[in-house]
Amino acid sequence: MRLKLWHRVFAVSALATLLAVATMLLVQQHNFRRGLLDYVNQIDRERAQALVPAFAAEYRDIGSWERLRRNPMRFRALLDQSGAGRNDFRPPPPPEGPPRPGRGRFDDGPSDGPRDGRPPRAGPPPRGDADGEGPRRRYAIYDAAGVSVIGPPEPWPQAISLPIEVDGHAVGALVFLPLPSLESSWDLDFARSQLVSGIATALVVLLLATLASMVLAQRLVAPLRWMADRAKRIANGDYAARVGGERSDEIGELGRDFDAMAEALQANRDARQRWTAEISHELRTPIAVMRAELDALEDGVRKFDAGALHSLSGETTRLTRLVEDLYQLSLADAGALAYRFEELDLGLLLRETIDANAATFSKAGLQLELDLAPMATVRADGGRIRQLFANLCANSCRYTDAGGRVRVSLQPQGSRWLLHWDDSAPGVPTDALPRLFDPLYRVDVSRSRAAGGAGLGLAIVRRIADAHGATIAAQASLLGGVRIVMEWPGVKA
Repeated sequence: MRLKLWHRVFAVSALATLLAVATMLLVQQHNFRRGLLDYVNQIDRERAQALVPAFAAEYRDIGSWERLRRNPMRFRALLDQSGAGRNDFRPPPPPEGPPRPGRGRFDDGPSDGPRDGRPPRAGPPPRGDADGEGPRRRYAIYDAAGVSVIGPPEPWPQAISLPIEVDGHAVGALVFLPLPSLESSWDLDFARSQLVSGIATALVVLLLATLASMVLAQRLVAPLRWMADRAKRIANGDYAARVGGERSDEIGELGRDFDAMAEALQANRDARQRWTAEISHELRTPIAVMRAELDALEDGVRKFDAGALHSLSGETTRLTRLVEDLYQLSLADAGALAYRFEELDLGLLLRETIDANAATFSKAGLQLELDLAPMATVRADGGRIRQLFANLCANSCRYTDAGGRVRVSLQPQGSRWLLHWDDSAPGVPTDALPRLFDPLYRVDVSRSRAAGGAGLGLAIVRRIADAHGATIAAQASLLGGVRIVMEWPGVKA
């Protein structure tokens, strides 16, 4: 089964929450049990510390440990008086009855004390505490020489020794063995109750976190669903679909990028439609003129003479030039124009191109003014640069009124070369300047057609400039016409 994105987000969030809650519960229970054990051992240590004066008084009465050594029951009684011999929160044992047959006077149960003169049992104390023996058997008495009075022959490992002093002299030690783990049923029941409470709390937290993860996953995926719907609409041709929204996070940024993409697609579609219509219009005009000329010749309305032939030749030339320009522009847009870069003198190429078009400027009645740097080295394709300058020359000759001027300046500016191409009236409206480099764009359609231009020359100029890393822009000229500004990257000496 294919999982949706919000299912995956929810599953990951829920799993992460489960692991976090389980880890927190385990750590909390471990720390709680450890803390409770430390607390119980601290209470036992304080009780053992309180026993030291009682055992010191016991030693002071007879000056030795013989009474305790012979009577272990007295040791147990001293422990019970302080509470050290009983489990926490449990009532004291009932009063001892008369000795049962077969037992000694003080032998009422297992003891670590001597039995019939035998030494006490060695080894660790018993773990059971049902009758209070466990707590009692975690205590032992040793005399000043380290000999066992009550307890195993050797102190238990990890036991705590509390010195017993009489009149400033050490007469023995009370040895206390801390619990390695919780043993009291009361302590274990309390720990279990805390575990149950922790599990219940963890389940509640897990449930709430799971619900929050589900809501978060759906809210996270909702804008993506919205974008998917808008993407389908755009795929079906509705380029006006927009995501919108004012989110400031990554999803909002994605939405704004999506809208920018939709606007670009819409602009490209509009440009393609406009491009197709304009190309059809440009091709239809010379073809219609040629068709009318041929019909007139066929019907005998017009004689087949040099004038008719010249008219047909002119329309054919115009059509050929338009097709060639369209071809060159399509190659430039596709990045298929071939370039051979080498170090060239930009000023020399510019002068050669203007000289080659001097007759055209003279025929248009334009005066040339040149201000070119002596040596402007750039990396360029000579053929394409000549094509660029030739298009600029043709543009000025077509659209500048007779008797006007064309001023060309090429000067260094830092590490770049700055080219200004100015012509005189007529000018171009300010809002039309940025569109001069669009294919087939003409400010005055009728006048441009009369001049023989199709609106492709400056579009090709921009493509060639871009390929050379140059920047190009159109501005209002001080001469009254248009200024073409170009910046060329120079070559370091």
